[in-house]
Amino acid sequence: DPSLQKLHAQIFENDRQLVAASTRREKYLQATQRAEQRSPELTHDVEHERQRLCTLKQQFADSIEVGTRIHDIEQKLLFLRKLTGVRVQLISATRIELVVLRVVVLAMDYEADTRRVFNVRMARRQGEDAAAAEAAEMRDAFSPYLIEMVFGVADALELQQSVHSLTELQNVMWRMVECTQHICDLRRNLNRIQMANKPPYRIVVTPLAAERAHGGGGVDDRRVQQMRTQCLFQCVLTLDLTYPYQALQPQMMVVLNRQIYDEKQGKFKSIRNRMEQMLIEQRLGAFLTDKVQNMKLGLDLLGRCVDLLVDELNVVLSNEANLKHDISVYQKL
Repeated sequence: DPSLQKLHAQIFENDRQLVAASTRREKYLQATQRAEQRSPELTHDVEHERQRLCTLKQQFADSIEVGTRIHDIEQKLLFLRKLTGVRVQLISATRIELVVLRVVVLAMDYEADTRRVFNVRMARRQGEDAAAAEAAEMRDAFSPYLIEMVFGVADALELQQSVHSLTELQNVMWRMVECTQHICDLRRNLNRIQMANKPPYRIVVTPLAAERAHGGGGVDDRRVQQMRTQCLFQCVLTLDLTYPYQALQPQMMVVLNRQIYDEKQGKFKSIRNRMEQMLIEQRLGAFLTDKVQNMKLGLDLLGRCVDLLVDELNVVLSNEANLKHDISVYQKL
């Protein structure tokens, strides 16, 4: 019967589909069991990743805060450097170094836990950059003595004995900066004086420790028909850490040498009778000493002192050039 055969074929097909569905069902059940077994692990992994994400968010927020604090510290250090000229070279848990000058640092030992500062001293910078800076600073005979004056600031302020904490360091810092700025002012004055040498005057400035100093001086080589005059001012100054707010105490010596032209020998010869010249030298020395001692104190004191001596030298040579040789010219002195 065709209908029966068709029915048998449909039954066989349904049985085959039933076996296939049973196989798939078994696979699904096994997969479900495996998933149920892995579910706690996945839940733990998810929770772990969630905690890591929270930690990363906190670290990111902390890094932003640290970056802000670093920027704030950089601005404060920049302000400190522009205000005082002091640059921070090193801050660690055990040591602090502040660059006072290009070749000198203020070094100290430091305890971060107690904020105790001790063994405060001036020291020379180390390293290749420091060596190059020191070579550039040693520009003339004054350089070693000026650097020694910077080292002397620590002794004058008794840093080792008086500084034991950051607060005490802060209290003496401004005094130290003031002293170093005065030394820098002295350096600028020396540079200006040495660059200002112009004929017919020759200004000689040397450190007293190296050689007996020759202060402002000059020579007038302008010849008249029968006479010429040579004049020298020697001014010895002792400068210490009170410069430039302590009145200068000069040791003045004035030498006036008048010469007459000897036609027979064809050259100038000094006048033998120096009595009047000696009186003028004595009056000029006292006059210049008084003027230097009463100069207005403040920055550029050394430069203004040399300018004063040069101006007075011009007056003396002008009197000599106009044949005003009588001592009455100097009675006002």
